[in-house]
Amino acid sequence: MTILRLAILWHMHQPFYLEPNEGRFAMPWVRLHSFKDYLDMPLLAGAQAGVSVNFNLVPSLMEQWEAWRRGCQDRVQELCELPVARLEPEERVELVGLLFRAHPQTMIAPLPEYAELHQRWQARGSESIRDPELVRLKYWFHLAWLDPLFREEPVPAGFLQDNQRLTEANWHEFRNYLDSFPDRLFDTYGRLHREGRIEVSVTPYFHPILPLLIDTDCAREARPEVDLPAERFRAPDDARWQLREARAAVHRWLDITPDGLWPAEGSVSEAALRIAAEEGFAWAATDEQVLANSLGLSNLNLPGPERAALLYRPLRRRFGDNALRLVFRDHFLSDRIGFAYASWDPEKAVDDFLGHLERIRREATQPEPLVTVILDGENCWEFYHQDGLPFLRLLYRRLAETEWLRLDTISRHLAETEAEDLERVRAGSWIDGSFSIWIGHPADNRSWDYLARARRDLLEHGGGAHPLAKGEGDLAPSLQSAWRSLFAAEGSDWNWWYGDDHNSLDDDTFDSLYRSHLQSVYRDLELEVPACLHEPIAVMGAAAAAGGMVPTGFSEVRVDGKVSHFYEWRNAACHVVAGTGGAMTRADRLVEAVWLAFGPGDCFLRVDLNTASPDAAALRRLSVNFKGPQPRRFRIALHEPGAPLQAETEGPGGWDAVASGGRWAWKDILELAIPWPELPGRAGQEVSFDLTFLGETGILDVMPAGAPLVFALPDADYDRIMWKI
Repeated sequence: MTILRLAILWHMHQPFYLEPNEGRFAMPWVRLHSFKDYLDMPLLAGAQAGVSVNFNLVPSLMEQWEAWRRGCQDRVQELCELPVARLEPEERVELVGLLFRAHPQTMIAPLPEYAELHQRWQARGSESIRDPELVRLKYWFHLAWLDPLFREEPVPAGFLQDNQRLTEANWHEFRNYLDSFPDRLFDTYGRLHREGRIEVSVTPYFHPILPLLIDTDCAREARPEVDLPAERFRAPDDARWQLREARAAVHRWLDITPDGLWPAEGSVSEAALRIAAEEGFAWAATDEQVLANSLGLSNLNLPGPERAALLYRPLRRRFGDNALRLVFRDHFLSDRIGFAYASWDPEKAVDDFLGHLERIRREATQPEPLVTVILDGENCWEFYHQDGLPFLRLLYRRLAETEWLRLDTISRHLAETEAEDLERVRAGSWIDGSFSIWIGHPADNRSWDYLARARRDLLEHGGGAHPLAKGEGDLAPSLQSAWRSLFAAEGSDWNWWYGDDHNSLDDDTFDSLYRSHLQSVYRDLELEVPACLHEPIAVMGAAAAAGGMVPTGFSEVRVDGKVSHFYEWRNAACHVVAGTGGAMTRADRLVEAVWLAFGPGDCFLRVDLNTASPDAAALRRLSVNFKGPQPRRFRIALHEPGAPLQAETEGPGGWDAVASGGRWAWKDILELAIPWPELPGRAGQEVSFDLTFLGETGILDVMPAGAPLVFALPDADYDRIMWKI
């Protein structure tokens, strides 16, 4: 019987939110994800006999756990510590808004009072929340973020069972419970790794894109036409520091030394892997597209046996006396968990996952194929029922019970598996096999130029001493601080949000944080901060951060499912789906782009679908969902050509059908026209929407996955106002 080896790696990461020299967090996500995702995940894996999985920890995340343990607070904590009656009006508005930063369906709706307050806030604003309700809202927010695994523990269970205890007098008891998580996190990961029930691997310290850190010119190895920054950035010593300090940090906090490396975003190059091998790493993981590029192939979408022979095996890259074993992420299976299964019944989802593994086992010709699944360990679960708890428990149990499958750590798999040599690794990341998310856009390139200038100034005014050459402890405290600020600015998260690829409600905060790290370099050197670092790198705003779309004039669209002529969509706004819009990016997205056009009588939408996506053949229905106080959705039965557009409005009892004069067509593209009176709102008001793509068994994709797309409803003069020569 052929045994299929399976390795699952959960990547645990947050941007470095600690503000330089301030002792506070700019955003609350480290703390919130800690008691929603970072602790329950290893506990669930460790509780199932017969399975072992990998957890990849980013040291800058662990540094933030340590800062939280020392008493650093985020804005939510600061405001929650104040008695409600002492809040200034603007603080009250800010706090109420922060306390509804949770997924409406999976996190807010299951808690009845939280859901009722959320609906009231949406309709009537923060003024509608009374003082006692705001006190309870502090609890509901944190209980919503608390994983269901922990809601059974005595402290949270006591508050859930007796709502009368949700008072300001009891807040410190609940806060102290939440503040116990850093100690639990450090203990759990270190203990389970030493017991062999999980393996902890690591990412370079501040999550930099190592190949670009070593030499930005390597971006052209992956994409020759990419525009590069004005100044070439080359800092191999910084890359070595990020790797060396990462291993040291994990040893310091967990008392273990990791053997494995998941480079930030799976980004690799010959130079990056050579340094990793020299620093003592035994294995590294990257993506199947990197493997395809390295083999001279466009992709690995090959017939089953051919794909299995190339992908489901470890390879070895030798560098003189050093070598690294390499494993490669399966796009499709990783995205099934990350994006597809959230809306599925857990039984059907696990059956589907095992079915794909069984097919791979049948098609593989090698004795023990190794399948590697790698994805974020936190971001997808808020879309799952009960934070993914039923799915994960069932998944681990079924994997343990499957006699032809062995789920184990990457190190143990590699110790028992032969690896052939790979002659060369082509530079790239897990996103399209390139670095286009982090370099090439004018805003990305501007950030690299600022980084290059700051590093030059640090070397010039810091005596030319690098922490690797002299030893960080031998540098003056001000130079130590300056170098750490520079290393923090080298993280990949800042450029994730620059450009058109991704957006969030916090784009301006990410931009400010990046510039603050560079500003700190100059302040530590007692130099004047360059004026450019006081100005945003990219023009932002609330509408743009939420995905704002602005057509340049009226369009005449013929709804026939194809581009009728060159000028048909010329005035439209286009949202290119290079990423999900948020912290996650999916390979082989179903949707390539969404277009918005205005006509005198209709709002037009166009959807460009990726027919090569595995979900394309399964697509059956589309729902266009308009948000706001009067939600409305438009549903299309895509598998029934000529079926009428179905409009529904949300009422007290659910969704009610209403008449619609809309129309749609799907051939080369999907086109949809909705009469203006059918949209919620009036001229000048902002409208937000997203699109849900469904198959027979549930949701295939939601676009965008983060903040919805936004546009302002036009008036009769819109075309005249927007006209330009």
